[in-house]
Amino acid sequence: MVLYHWALSGASAARQNVKMCYDERIFFVMKIISLIITIIALSLIGGVLLSPHVLPPLPEAPSAPREISPPPPEETIQGVATSSGLTATSTEETRLPPQATETKRQGESSPQPSKSKLQVPPRVVPLPVAPPPLAVPKPSSVQDFETALPPAQEGATTTPAEAPKQDPRIVSAESLSARPIDIRTIVLVRCSFKSQYFAQSRQPWNETSHLVGSGILVSPNGDIITAAHILRFKKDPADLSDRIWSRESCGVVQTDATQSILASDGSPRLKQATILFEPSEDEYRDSEALDIALVRGEFGDSSLPYVPLFAQFIKFPKATPILVIGYPGKDIAVPQELERFDTSFSHSGYYSESGCDGTLKLCGLRYFVSRDPSTYEQDFWEKTEFGVVTPYFRKGFSGAPAFYNGNLIGILTHGANANTTESKKDEAAILTSFDIAEVLIKHGIVGASR
Repeated sequence: MVLYHWALSGASAARQNVKMCYDERIFFVMKIISLIITIIALSLIGGVLLSPHVLPPLPEAPSAPREISPPPPEETIQGVATSSGLTATSTEETRLPPQATETKRQGESSPQPSKSKLQVPPRVVPLPVAPPPLAVPKPSSVQDFETALPPAQEGATTTPAEAPKQDPRIVSAESLSARPIDIRTIVLVRCSFKSQYFAQSRQPWNETSHLVGSGILVSPNGDIITAAHILRFKKDPADLSDRIWSRESCGVVQTDATQSILASDGSPRLKQATILFEPSEDEYRDSEALDIALVRGEFGDSSLPYVPLFAQFIKFPKATPILVIGYPGKDIAVPQELERFDTSFSHSGYYSESGCDGTLKLCGLRYFVSRDPSTYEQDFWEKTEFGVVTPYFRKGFSGAPAFYNGNLIGILTHGANANTTESKKDEAAILTSFDIAEVLIKHGIVGASR
């Protein structure tokens, strides 16, 4: 009997042990199944998250800048014949103070733009992001001028009977002697404009505008030649309001010998300027003819350094180096540096609406120049004795003086950077010093001296 109970209790314990093992196995299997399900779910979720169609799209590349062509100016101010004591000079006159002269590169087979710059180790500088196209007046078409000119005064090689008639108003580039360049003769020019709503506006800053350019001192009294379109506000075509803009004032800032960085907005160096001459509308012709103005800076000094006007037309060989120096920045609040624009002569010509007819006369003749930016990539922003090397042509160069061997040959009036031209070069047009001198002589502002 005892044996029977012992066997019965042993069988019961065995059943319990079997059940416990069975339960543990089931629990273990369930854990594995649960783990597998979790892995599958995570895989599915990860696949959805990493699927390309739910990733945020990449930003699109910026579109190419569009050229803005302003409408014609709204107001015209007639020229005022005011005596300023200026004298238009010939090739024999030299009146500049001595300064470092521009030196040419040596050992080159063909003429290249000269660059007298500080010695720095060569380095590669990436091309800068191009600015928006210029807002200066856009010319229509360009006519060639070279074939219509008589021979320059270079000394006849034919017999006196066969020698063509020489025009004393034309000289060859080779006949010009080198002159020093004094950067203190270069100025920044700024004109301010207000709309008729300025006085009553709660946001008067929206009713003001500014134009910034460059200029050159041409008398010891502070008389400055600049581009006339800096003095004439052109309404943006996108502005559909009835605003009428009037010129409030103009000011100038003279470059110092150390090329100090300057800002024309609120600068104590900004001096008021009086306008002595603006071309009539017929002379101006929407900037395609005589885009030149004369202003006088109130510097309080009658012994300023200056560059004499050059009253003759120059025949340049192709690729002759021509140096433009000015302040190309367009924002009045941004500190600006003096910059140099090294170019090569392309051809002489004129714009189709200028009134020129292929003969040498007062009408707005131009020297057309260009520059391949890739030639200067390693020099961008390097400081030289005539400003930093500009990476691209831009708006504030309007009115900037152009020099050949230190001789003032005109002021820059139109241009475009390489990103907007078919040639992929910076291109610019220089109103000749012949036209500048002739128009001021015509209005009795300067005395002729040839």
